[in-house]
Amino acid sequence: MMHNLFKIISHIEKRPSMYFSDEVSLSLLEAWINGYLLGAKKENLTTIQGLTFEDFNYWLTGSLPKTLPESHNWRRRIEHTCESKEESLKLFFVLLAKFNNGKVEKTEQVTEPQVLNWSRGNGNMKLEEFQEIEEVVVRFEIWVHEFSKTTFRFGYNKDNFIVYIEPSIENEISHCRRYTQVKENY
Repeated sequence: MMHNLFKIISHIEKRPSMYFSDEVSLSLLEAWINGYLLGAKKENLTTIQGLTFEDFNYWLTGSLPKTLPESHNWRRRIEHTCESKEESLKLFFVLLAKFNNGKVEKTEQVTEPQVLNWSRGNGNMKLEEFQEIEEVVVRFEIWVHEFSKTTFRFGYNKDNFIVYIEPSIENEISHCRRYTQVKENY
């Protein structure tokens, strides 16, 4: 039977000793999740509502009353809000359940075709080796999650493939993801 990341984490919460020989901590769980993310198929990382685990860190910005910026990972941001390691582990499970199970309202916006230019490469490549890509966005969807003030703007191409993701809070863009407009510094 196929399990996704969110179901497995739910099982870990109920029976941690089945998965870990040591006492579970948020840092140990983070290491396990990172390993799972490396080997998992993309469809195993999607919530019931269609968000991915990758979106969780941005979702936290609008869910936590006080938090570190998105440049910190989800573990550090949760630990920052808690007094103890035990409290941060409990809060993680609560937040992840809300993220996975919360209702998402989707609003579609058809737009005139918009050209997005972006570049693809990695940190080991020279600037001139980056591949220039052009995508045309024909519609946007705005996703609002019931447990977060973070909204997600997804841009779709003519083949109905997501080519642009823009999380924001109160119209302040957090970080454009996946395919971003080309800037001078790649």
